[in-house]
Amino acid sequence: MIKHCIGFCLLLLSFEGMGQQFSGKLINARPIAMDIVVFPFGMDYPVKIGTVDKAGQVAINLAAADISKIPDDTKALFLSRLSDHFFAKCDYSDSLFAGEKVKAISCEMPALWHNKQWSAALYLTSDEKLQPWLEDRYYKEPVKASFFQLLYVDDDIKLQSNCNTTYNLEKGNVPTLNKFDLTLKKGFNMVQYVIEAIHTTDPAETSSIPSRLHIINITDYSSIRWMVKYF
Repeated sequence: MIKHCIGFCLLLLSFEGMGQQFSGKLINARPIAMDIVVFPFGMDYPVKIGTVDKAGQVAINLAAADISKIPDDTKALFLSRLSDHFFAKCDYSDSLFAGEKVKAISCEMPALWHNKQWSAALYLTSDEKLQPWLEDRYYKEPVKASFFQLLYVDDDIKLQSNCNTTYNLEKGNVPTLNKFDLTLKKGFNMVQYVIEAIHTTDPAETSSIPSRLHIINITDYSSIRWMVKYF
């Protein structure tokens, strides 16, 4: 019985490790080794989450992301309630039942960092056709695919709830559904947004709108297409 328990615990630890360390390959990579960083606490404090080598191979280690040297008052300035930092903004944030206890910050898009300069932006999608929409959601069309967000939380929390986002357009309101099935651990988490349905709009006013989003923990890191836009 003890052996079975030990084996099960080791299996759980291995899954947690897989969630913190993963790999990929840049699309259209340049032959330059760089760090991969995010700026959740401002441009003065880049946080290294991984590297890319000259062959474009990506190695991410979220467990090694160190924010210990960032001043506490700076962290307090950026951290706020969790519901404010999801890509999907609920009409009523209380509908997530996240409360005010857990604080969070979105890391926006990761960057390639070379010689202490921002060299490129990374767009993480499951389909290359989604990148234009991520760059400009008001004039480019979305497709049914997934995109990914790195989110920092200061405590563990589990979210299983739905909420609505209403878009006010000239021809009437467009209600959308956001379904959350998330278990977030203290630290950095990779969140997956699955676009399951799209509402077609008048392109003269705005681009089409994802009308049903499923927000989950990523399960297949190999599905990420590491799109890069150099400066």
